[in-house]
Amino acid sequence: MKLNLVGLTALLVSNLVGSGALFLPKELAEFGGYAFIGWILSAIGAFSLGYLFVSLQQRIPEAKGLHDFIGEAFSLSYESMRRIKIWILWSWVLGASIGNATFAVALFRICTTNSLILLVLYTLLIYMIYKLNCFNLHTTQKLEVLLTVFKLILLIVLPAICTIFAIQSRQNIEYSNLSVSSGVIKSMYLTLWGFVGIETALLPPDCVENSTQNIPKALIFGITICFVVYILGLWAMMKLIPIEKLKNSTSPYTDLLVSIVPIEYSGIATAIGYFLISILYVASLNSWTMTTGIFMSEQKNLFPKFFNARNENNSPYLALAISCSITFITLCISLFAENSYQFIVNMATNIALWIYLVSIFAWIILVREIISFKFIIFLIALSYVMLCLFSVEVRELILSLLLFCSGEIIVQWKKRELRE
Repeated sequence: MKLNLVGLTALLVSNLVGSGALFLPKELAEFGGYAFIGWILSAIGAFSLGYLFVSLQQRIPEAKGLHDFIGEAFSLSYESMRRIKIWILWSWVLGASIGNATFAVALFRICTTNSLILLVLYTLLIYMIYKLNCFNLHTTQKLEVLLTVFKLILLIVLPAICTIFAIQSRQNIEYSNLSVSSGVIKSMYLTLWGFVGIETALLPPDCVENSTQNIPKALIFGITICFVVYILGLWAMMKLIPIEKLKNSTSPYTDLLVSIVPIEYSGIATAIGYFLISILYVASLNSWTMTTGIFMSEQKNLFPKFFNARNENNSPYLALAISCSITFITLCISLFAENSYQFIVNMATNIALWIYLVSIFAWIILVREIISFKFIIFLIALSYVMLCLFSVEVRELILSLLLFCSGEIIVQWKKRELRE
């Protein structure tokens, strides 16, 4: 069954709207008005990257992802192309599994900051997610659809209602003491997290109805919907929540709900808000764990065979275990970071940036339209990615590059398997 425009747009929005929408407002609060400029620039960057990806797919319709474009662009041998495919696919697995940790960090910030207690809670949560996906994957997939709808309703309806109160608010949105360039670039780098995953709309043409038109439209609609969700939520929060409270918030959307109810009902509103947001965090963690596990198990020709090992419920239990292990290790490391949420977001974002950078150069090699509107889009996308990379600390860039290259372990494992 092929996806129509609505289905593909819903898939993209579901993939993009995660902890970025739920928790980034807290991280962006210190930048004040610069955060809105960051969101605008990130949306422009996402549109330009999406445009380049679509034009690459139209040039090579049989491609199954960014790895095929890169292999074709650099005229790699079969062995080299295979290596690049594995590196990029494994990087996607790492990025998704590392990014999953943000949901657990955001969830338990509500409860405690004690490292030992957090370690116990992380262990219990990841084990529960693993067992849930191993038990009945089909039921989990049905549950994911319902929770995605619930998530979008909450993230759109609540800010929309709060807009009425925000318009009447006399609280001004101030700018941070940082210079304009520093504030904007740092905000832009943070907000990139809200658009990482736009490439998931590039499904093979035989999976999408009228793919030449619906894939570009889905990218436009999907990025626009996400941008509206992000910008509306942040604006309502900055107008209704005192900035210092937002900076230290453990649940920005809960604080937003509390800000519009009478003070005598604030306790009930807080409890309801924490409950709903906790459901979203757990649901999102579960959804991405399932997606990553299924993705790994389907790469039969590239990843080791044991990734596709199934249990009696037909769940890829080993692939799920690997994904959960990466998430858990990330959570353990984050316990030693000053800002665990930002540490995890940076790791996942930086991996994506390397993939996007190589894909951009693949575009100029394959398309070769120097004097055209497309080339302007290329320059915008390249400038956006390079600015984001330059805003990252060198040690973080090196770490993300090492993680990107860790796909070589999978390459050698697969080679050994084929020899046997």
